[in-house]
Amino acid sequence: MENHSVIYEKVKKDNLKLAINVQRSIFPNESGALNLKASVDKNLIEEVYGSGARESVKFWLCRDKKNVVVGITGIYSYFEYPDDAWCAWYGVLPERQG
Repeated sequence: MENHSVIYEKVKKDNLKLAINVQRSIFPNESGALNLKASVDKNLIEEVYGSGARESVKFWLCRDKKNVVVGITGIYSYFEYPDDAWCAWYGVLPERQG
């Protein structure tokens, strides 16, 4: 059986454009650019999600063992559900699916 290890790289200012491109490739009918920007700049959280909606949102680029980007994933929480976590933009690039 082949090892399908995944390396998670936090979305930061220096890889934000790449993360936006990956998200758009996987979800072409949905724009996640503001969500990804809010994960990098916490000052945007309220502007993007509304007052008191979310405490934080975090995203990661997913890479294979050769360090090639294969997808994206994220996690966030709502203040009103403190014991829950929500998965966001979980996807694999079309050319890497299968």
